[in-house]
Amino acid sequence: MDLLHQDPLSYMTGKSNPYPELTKILGGKSAVLFPAGYWLVPGYEECKQISADQKNFSVKCRNKIVPYLLGMDPPEHIFARKKAGKLFSKININRLHELSIELSEKFSTAFVDQKIDFVERYAFSLPTQIIGFLLGVKDTEQSQFNHWVKFLMLAPSGLHKKVISFVHYDKIISEIDTFFLHKLDYHELSSTERPMIYDWYFQMNEESRITKNDFLDFVKTLMVAGIVTVTCFISNTLIAFYNHPELWKLAQNKPSILVKILEESLRFEAPIMHSNQTTLNQVQVGDAVIPSGQQVIAFFGMANRDSQIYEDPHLFNPFRKETVKHLSFGYGPHVCMGANLARLIAVSAYTALLEKYDSFKLEVEVEQIEWIASSYLRGPIKLPVRFKL
Repeated sequence: MDLLHQDPLSYMTGKSNPYPELTKILGGKSAVLFPAGYWLVPGYEECKQISADQKNFSVKCRNKIVPYLLGMDPPEHIFARKKAGKLFSKININRLHELSIELSEKFSTAFVDQKIDFVERYAFSLPTQIIGFLLGVKDTEQSQFNHWVKFLMLAPSGLHKKVISFVHYDKIISEIDTFFLHKLDYHELSSTERPMIYDWYFQMNEESRITKNDFLDFVKTLMVAGIVTVTCFISNTLIAFYNHPELWKLAQNKPSILVKILEESLRFEAPIMHSNQTTLNQVQVGDAVIPSGQQVIAFFGMANRDSQIYEDPHLFNPFRKETVKHLSFGYGPHVCMGANLARLIAVSAYTALLEKYDSFKLEVEVEQIEWIASSYLRGPIKLPVRFKL
């Protein structure tokens, strides 16, 4: 039996547009148990069911590396999410949006007629500085912060493949925790204006108990979920623009179209491809009955291409008539809290580029793009590109 039939997630890792091939393998089934030991659920409605049902599904198996919120079930999740939600207040989001506009203008100005790695110089740099600002990272600390973000991004697959040892992983985590504990102690004593995350922490301490370990786990979650997702989102969208150059001109002439293009980009290439859960009871998912204690993967990347929901699902079409929302930011109790911020950052990023540059050229064939070696994340590692005035 080949790897595709035994473990499709491993087979798909790093491949360009793997969805049509996997669609054929799944054959329209609601859920398929693969020899690798998990049930893969590709349908749109079934993924919504799994994501919303906290009685029959547990997320505690999900991403043990940064478990805050992402790995919590009720009742802990309810209280933790309520606390975390206060960090994403309208005032804070507006402030971060203003920063994203400022940084987009600053970064994009430096690209005139030169070859750059779009991922590193723009798609990654924008969210790392924005989330870094939220976390109180100074300019002199940004390089080290970026290094830690990249490590956390690659750690799950690195540990799985034994490229990264648990000893090395624990060492880096200790460095991150020590760094932010020092900042926490400093801002507790400082009377000057505090960065957002510390204002939030001390407010939570006064209103209801939150531990320093909770704070540190939340910081690491923001470093991954708040940066890596947006990096992939912005990078994937540039590939879509390259494959459909007419959309670049269209968005320049009619800026309101940009939002449609970005939403279709999220549907077409979900930055976070799936959610890993465990059944707490025997449960029916579509036409499949899944026993208790089974690993179940709600595959959002496939759900976004469900032919029962989207016409011509493997076609990039920002003007499609379907109004059904994609699942790229999840669904239900664990829907991404930073989704609106991610969208605002992407709008700022492309508004700046569209206003400055008449066109761009990808300096590599699409088929040669190297994708992140992860079954969880979906985005290119590098995008050599040249923008033209």
